[in-house]
Amino acid sequence: MIERRAHLDPSASESVHRTGASIELRQIELTNVAESDTLHAGATALTSKGGIIARRRYQTGSVILKGSSWYGRYREGQIASDGREVRIRRSILLGSKKELPTKPLAERRMDIILAPINSLAYRPGRVATIEEFAQRWRTEVLSKRKASTVHAAESHLKIQILPLLGKFRLNELGVENQQMFVTRLSGTISRKMLLNVLGTLSSMLTTAQNWGYVCEGLNFRKIVLPEKAITKEPACFTAEQARSIIMAAQGPFRVMFAIAAMTGLRAGEILALQTGDFDFERNFLTVRRSVWRQKSFHSQDFDQPSDHANARSIGADRARTYRDTEK
Repeated sequence: MIERRAHLDPSASESVHRTGASIELRQIELTNVAESDTLHAGATALTSKGGIIARRRYQTGSVILKGSSWYGRYREGQIASDGREVRIRRSILLGSKKELPTKPLAERRMDIILAPINSLAYRPGRVATIEEFAQRWRTEVLSKRKASTVHAAESHLKIQILPLLGKFRLNELGVENQQMFVTRLSGTISRKMLLNVLGTLSSMLTTAQNWGYVCEGLNFRKIVLPEKAITKEPACFTAEQARSIIMAAQGPFRVMFAIAAMTGLRAGEILALQTGDFDFERNFLTVRRSVWRQKSFHSQDFDQPSDHANARSIGADRARTYRDTEK
C-alpha cells in the first residue's frame, strides 16, 4: 500500500484562499512499505539536537472483516533475548460487526490501539519465554526471599508453572491463557494451593513488567477461580484440655505449649524464641525470628496477642519458667 500526502505551508494556503492563485503541490511517494507499516510523511520526531525528522515507523495498520468480526493487524517492535530489535506482526480483535457497523468505526478503534506504539516516547519492549525469565527471576529476586518462600516457589515452578507455561512467551500470557492455566490446575490441587501458585506467577509477571518486558500482569478480577469448597470446622482443644496438656508436659515443652495456647504463635516462631525476647518487666514477648527446616531467619515483630490480660498473666509466668529452665 502506497500512501501519498502533500503539505501546504499555512501562509501559502491562506494566499490561495485570498487571491485564488494556483500553486503546484508536490507528491511524496513511499515505496516498499508493508501495509501494516504504512508511513505518514507528516509524522515527525525530535532528534537529540532538537531537529525534526520523520519517524521511522508510524503505522495505521490494516483493518479487515472476518465473518462478523473486525480484526486489526499491525507490527510491533520487540527486543529479542540476544539484544536485536525484531518486528512482530500482531492480529487483534477490534469488535463485532454489530458493535462496529462500519469500517471507519473499526479504524478509529485501531487508532486508539496504535496510539502508544506511534507515540514519540515509545520504545520496543523485551521478550522472553516463561522458562527463560523464570531463571533470571530465581537468581535476582527469589534468592532474596525467606527459605520457606523459596521452597514453595520452586515447587510451584517445577510442578505447575513451567510444565504448562514454560514454552509460552511472556507477551503471549494474556488473560485467556491465564484462565486456561487456572482451568488446567482446577481439580488437581486445592483452591488454596491454586492461589499460592498464582501468587508466584503474579510475582514473576510483575517483575517482568518492571524490567521492561512485554507482558500482561495477573489480574485476579479477570480470572474465574473455583468456588470455595465446604470445609469442616477445624477441631480445637478446649480450655480444660489445653490446661491438661500443658500440665502434663515437662521442661521447656511446658513453656512451648503454654505460649502456643496463649499467643497462637507458629511452631517455627516458638522454636526460635530466645531469653532476650521475653520482657518480664512489661510482661510480653517479641517475635524477631522463625525457624524453618533447621534454618533461622528474621521475621516481622509482632505485638501482644489480642487477649492482652491472659497473655500478660499466664504468659509471663510461663516465660519465667522458660528462663529458669535455660539456666
